[in-house]
This record gives sequence, structure tokens and C-alpha cells, in this order.
Amino acid sequence: MTEFDRDCEIGMLEENVHPLRSDLQAQIKGALVSILWHKIAVLNILIGASKFLVHQFEDGLLNQRQLKNVIYDDLE
Repeated sequence: MTEFDRDCEIGMLEENVHPLRSDLQAQIKGALVSILWHKIAVLNILIGASKFLVHQFEDGLLNQRQLKNVIYDDLE
């Protein structure tokens, strides 16, 4: 066994001292990433809905102003 092989083996052993812990960390990290993406998706939906409602509100105000102008023009 060469010194390089021995160093590689020692390095692999050092990396896998707590394999259960690293698996648990990977599962927790995966769950947190999943939760984060879900929260981002919900925020994007809320932002889109808010933009839609603001646009509808602005259109409603514009239509109301136009209707008032028509009514006032008819009255004059």
C-alpha cells in the first residue's frame, strides 16, 4: 500500500466518522430546503394575487371616473 493510498483511506475514514449524523443532516437540510421553496411559492402566489387585485381596483376606479364623467356630461 502506497502512502497516497493510505492517506486516501485515512481521509475516507475521517469523513465517515459519523455517517448517521451526516445522513440526518442531509435529511434535515432537504426538509428545510423543501419548506423554503414552499414558502417562496406561497409568497409568489400572494404577490401575484395582490397585483391582480390592485389592477382590478385601479380599473374599477377608472371605470367609476368614466361613468361619473358620462353622467355629469348627460346632466349638463
